[in-house]
Amino acid sequence: TRLGYAVTFLGWLVVPLAQIHYDDDMQHISVLVSWLRQQGAFIHRCLEARRCPPFGGRCMGTTCNLQSGELLISIPAFLQLTAYPSLVGSPCPELNKTLPEAKQWHFQEESVLLLLRFLKEHVRGKGSAFQRYMATLPSEYPSI
Repeated sequence: TRLGYAVTFLGWLVVPLAQIHYDDDMQHISVLVSWLRQQGAFIHRCLEARRCPPFGGRCMGTTCNLQSGELLISIPAFLQLTAYPSLVGSPCPELNKTLPEAKQWHFQEESVLLLLRFLKEHVRGKGSAFQRYMATLPSEYPSI
């Protein structure tokens, strides 16, 4: 798996914990990591999610020294929540008409396609293959 996918995965883990109970949150992450490993993902034994000081968001850190170039994470493609290839195959092809307006607000088309995919998986709930991952996300996000 390319580094970009690993960075994307790690980026999703780094979110504020303002309205999330920390112990429950870490339990969800632990379940997700165990499941990912069972499905063939590699997550370095020294990589861990933890609370970031001073504001309590999530960070990734290591519990041991690493060698330069050492693999930290590799997630098979079938376990990655990816964007629809185009709006034509998405659940909302009529958004094609509004993309020029969305771009004025600095939304990238790929971001819109990923959001649509995420929403579809969210609606599937426990039936979603990504349910374990989605359980690690906050239900609220404080505005800045």
